[in-house]
Amino acid sequence: MSSRRERAVAREQPDAVVVGIRMPPTQTDEGLVAARRIRAEHPGTAVLVLSQHVEPGYALSLLEDYPELSNRAIAVRLVVAERTVESHITQTFIKLHLGDDPTSHRRVRAVLAYLRSPSSGDHGP
Repeated sequence: MSSRRERAVAREQPDAVVVGIRMPPTQTDEGLVAARRIRAEHPGTAVLVLSQHVEPGYALSLLEDYPELSNRAIAVRLVVAERTVESHITQTFIKLHLGDDPTSHRRVRAVLAYLRSPSSGDHGP
């Protein structure tokens, strides 16, 4: 049975959705379940999964299900070396002043920096 969130995605067909891992009604893994269903039923919709809880197992299971999120998969899709992708991402983080701390959620911070920039058009908050 689909959740209210999943019905909204089917109806609105957004470019992206944001879910938390732990969502109502039980505060367990409803967001993760919704993310998997949305990716399966709407592969063109990007899904950003957030959590205030450190549960790497959830993130790893999503990456196993959808490996196109990895540097290697990006390199294969673009027909470039994985090292080229890593170098480009590193340079992007440097330009955005996001440092080299892997625990700082740099990819999420990079998206937020982009959305706040004047060059992102009407996409900013």
